Amino acid sequence: MKFRTSVLSGVLALACAPAAFAADTVDLSVTGTIVPTACTPTFSGGGVVDLGQINASALKATGETQFNVYNASTLDIDCSGQVKFAIRTVDNRAGTEAGAQAADRFGLGVASGGEKIGHFSLAAHGIKLDGVSNGVHLLSNDGGATWVDTWSDSSFQDSSLRAFTVSAYAPESVQHASMSVMADVWIADRSTLPLSTQIDIDGNVTFEVVYL
Repeated sequence: MKFRTSVLSGVLALACAPAAFAADTVDLSVTGTIVPTACTPTFSGGGVVDLGQINASALKATGETQFNVYNASTLDIDCSGQVKFAIRTVDNRAGTEAGAQAADRFGLGVASGGEKIGHFSLAAHGIKLDGVSNGVHLLSNDGGATWVDTWSDSSFQDSSLRAFTVSAYAPESVQHASMSVMADVWIADRSTLPLSTQIDIDGNVTFEVVYL
């Protein structure tokens, strides 16, 4: 829901200006959104999935090496009242994912020579809406105009909207949502990485609450 206001521009004709002249005005608009409630998302553990130190010898010589972190973190979204919202995930390392690109793959950054380190995916499990379990996953790729039930695919996707419901196939108003977030991490094979130096894994995704 959006409320927009505009500032009306005034026109001042200078006394010395000729009778006929080109337009010398410009408009200024003031826009914004007023929402009745606000939501605060928080991650347990500070929102960090730490894989620790990975020995280079643990990586496959050919093919990607997978690391699965089932309960990587817990995402809690607390709102000041009942409100419909969705989560938009944005890959802050877009373009650095190794291998084939896909909407549910996020980048892990690059090594010193620009080599792509790998990619990871994030999925939500154990969703509770206002204490009610078995939340249904909904996905929108058109800004929330339409929603698709994706019960078999709980992965977050870059720039898409993810919403949840327990009683309908459309987002519903809730005040508190919680879910476990699983991380699947794939590191590129040894032959593509400069393993003579330390490589810092640098994946980063923004979770944004979007009010519907």
